[in-house]
Amino acid sequence: SNGISVGAQEVEGTLTLEEAVDLARRHNPAFLSTENDEGPADWAVRESYGLFLPDFTSSISGQYLAPGSPSFGIFNAGDLGLDVTDYYFSGYSLSATYRLEGSSIFQVSSARADRKATRARVRAAAYTLESEVTAQYLTALRARDEVSVAERQLERAAQNYELAAARVDVGAAKPTDAKQAEVERGRAQVDLLEAESAYRTERLRLLERIGVQADGAFELASEFGIFEPGWTRDELVGRALDQHPQLRAYRAQESARTASARQAWSRYLPNVYLSANWSGRAREIGDEEYLLN
Repeated sequence: SNGISVGAQEVEGTLTLEEAVDLARRHNPAFLSTENDEGPADWAVRESYGLFLPDFTSSISGQYLAPGSPSFGIFNAGDLGLDVTDYYFSGYSLSATYRLEGSSIFQVSSARADRKATRARVRAAAYTLESEVTAQYLTALRARDEVSVAERQLERAAQNYELAAARVDVGAAKPTDAKQAEVERGRAQVDLLEAESAYRTERLRLLERIGVQADGAFELASEFGIFEPGWTRDELVGRALDQHPQLRAYRAQESARTASARQAWSRYLPNVYLSANWSGRAREIGDEEYLLN
């Protein structure tokens, strides 16, 4: 698809955490599906305000009656000594209706509460997406560091094998020592292959979280320092209860459901209907001599 093609062009060379989060906001299908709900919610609010506008209806009609002999059962106008000339008919009407229902008053607050809940849900989805991308980015960084560790271990195992082989050549060590060192070098090679495979897997999982594909290999560019956290448990719990996007989304949904309940009760309120109509019609004969005769 076009989204994957664009994402593949954007993931090149190196990828920072900020770039990964930005790409996820623009390409992750689940987040885009949630973000798309904002449009219908905005239009629902506009529609609720539109219920207070009056309805106007207008019509224009025209008719032409050609000359001839209309039928009356088994007889026609000629049998009765009558004849009909041509006529022109026209008419128009304009009507206005205003309807005020009790539920319309509360539908505005319900629609606004739903829009607020939708926006809160989008913010919660963005927070969840950023958290998942960040966690996967850190997992990929750890896999990359494990590759570095495996490379150093392989280098150390290779040096040990070379040293053991040299000692065997000069008779300072038993041949089994060289064989053991060779086995350790083989294990280190296997560990490196597994670490490289895990790193590739974690990078692919990161792309899956973002919602894009990469044309080739890329490297993670962000680095994170180590610090001693100074927060207390009560401080973290209080901050989460007050500011966590998921909790805010649930509170907004609760408010929206309360507004929907008020709208349901408002159906028992009286309704007011006002209407006005203006209409007219005209007729003109096509042959004035026929009328004189």
